[in-house]
Amino acid sequence: MSTTDSQGEGWPELVRATKTIVVVDVVESVRLMQANEADVIDRWRRFVHEVRSQVLPAHQGRMVKSLGDGMLLEFDEVLCAVKATFELQRRLPLINQGKSASQALLLRIGAHVGAVSIDRDDVYGSGVNLAARFAASAEPGTFVVSAEIRDALVHELDARVEDIGEKYFKHLDAPRQCFALSSSANDAAMPAFEPPPDTRSVILVLPFTTLTPGSHGALFGDLIADEITRALSRCAAWRVISQLSAAALRGRRVDLQGLRTMFDARYVISGKCFMRGSTVLISLELTDVHTGSLMWADSMEIEQTQILSDANPVGNKVAQDVARVLFANAVEQSRGLGLDAVDSHVLLFSAIALMHHSTAQDFQRSHACLEKLLYRHPRSPDVLAWQAKWHVMSLVQAWTTAPDIEVRLAHQRTQSALRLYPSHPLALSIDGLVAALIDKDLERAEQRYTEALAANSSEPLAWLFMSALYAYRDQGAAAVDAARQAIKLSPLDPMRYFFETFSAHAMLSANQLAESVSTAELSLRLNRRHMPTYRTLAIAQLLQGDVDAAKLSVQGLLAIDPRYSVDAFERNYPGRGTAFANRCAQALRQAGLPQR
Repeated sequence: MSTTDSQGEGWPELVRATKTIVVVDVVESVRLMQANEADVIDRWRRFVHEVRSQVLPAHQGRMVKSLGDGMLLEFDEVLCAVKATFELQRRLPLINQGKSASQALLLRIGAHVGAVSIDRDDVYGSGVNLAARFAASAEPGTFVVSAEIRDALVHELDARVEDIGEKYFKHLDAPRQCFALSSSANDAAMPAFEPPPDTRSVILVLPFTTLTPGSHGALFGDLIADEITRALSRCAAWRVISQLSAAALRGRRVDLQGLRTMFDARYVISGKCFMRGSTVLISLELTDVHTGSLMWADSMEIEQTQILSDANPVGNKVAQDVARVLFANAVEQSRGLGLDAVDSHVLLFSAIALMHHSTAQDFQRSHACLEKLLYRHPRSPDVLAWQAKWHVMSLVQAWTTAPDIEVRLAHQRTQSALRLYPSHPLALSIDGLVAALIDKDLERAEQRYTEALAANSSEPLAWLFMSALYAYRDQGAAAVDAARQAIKLSPLDPMRYFFETFSAHAMLSANQLAESVSTAELSLRLNRRHMPTYRTLAIAQLLQGDVDAAKLSVQGLLAIDPRYSVDAFERNYPGRGTAFANRCAQALRQAGLPQR
């Protein structure tokens, strides 16, 4: 029976029925459209026509709607829906024939079976939303379904089924079990997809041009370029081309497009040297290869003896300036444009920078960037690891109303990263942090940090988190040494306050109270919203005998987390029970932190 609206016009009849809903989504459709809109539209229209005219009639399906980058399909039977989906996957390579990997249309597909409301124009209900969530969680080229779909299939006969674990979906309180389906009848016909590219951008430091004749000038130019390359390589947020590779460009003129083609470079640092007596004059530029725009320029003077010394300041200064420009530019782009329009490497820069800003709004913006990155690159261990760190920081900063969910997601993200790449240093480091801060399992944390350093002895976060582990165990000297190593290797910006906080904690454990206070104060100048820094500062000030200053620091701590107490410290501190932890608890109590 039909219904009528307020003007008496008939509405389509709405019925309730159990249906299998399939949602098909094109991966990175915005990027593909920007690259070649006409070609993408042509291929997608041909594919939709095949689905509508050939695939769906053969499997008793209905196309509810076709969007510019997706489809909503409806089936009476689960098996028909699954077979039709496998047929979509088999047909797609023909649509992509002759296209490069970066131009190929890839699909994420999700499905759920349940009661929905249907009329002739559309399908409504939570079952449709669930199918869309399963599609969004799928990796490019894969088909993810609910437990209800899996229960209606016979493994190996109808499909190959892989349990890929529980996933939390937005606005759903409980996780949903997810299963990946692949064809059991004709696996050879299934398309193979390469893992997503590294989301980090590439920086190339060109050989410096020497404006002074003679070999002396060339030597100083090479030393400066080497030092800049070495300093930049300490930041894990980008990849830096080695000077051995860059040296091949010495004396050659290569345009920006050539640098992009040869090195996949996104940013180029170029410079000139001029000798004036014992002084070297240096001019530098940072250029965006994609746009050709000049992002930063500077000049400096330095004595020749400084360039030849171990304390050469050029590399660190340039790296700090470049990092500041790149991170600030990424944040500006992510705020000024829709996230769909922002390049992956810019999103990563922005996520890392915003995660370590001092406001809850920026912190949530960081999460949005990471979610968009994970949607584009679900197999990226870097993205998964940074997401895990975000969830840990949400707990530590007391910015969450659902700590249990943050704990589960932190575990889920690191485990997903390590299933993909078991020896990934960043993922191992973050997993160790999760083990220490959340699980209070210091043995597993130490194992993870050791594995991370075995994979890459220059992984700064492994050294940083190891310093905290030593402090938890009341091994102050070792904690300070590890923190110093982390600072030496650390990203230059925007996480410096984070490194200083760990260093202050290490100094506190070694009873270096004055150094701990000054380092914690430096950290707070960079970020005044980091609660653990106030805690370390208050303890160090109290132990120094400066009770009034300690009480002010406790007030700063409680302004961030009014619920924090001595009991909470004693319950949650990973090094609880040690003499150091007991000293810290007593100091907090004397500085005015409530017991409960």
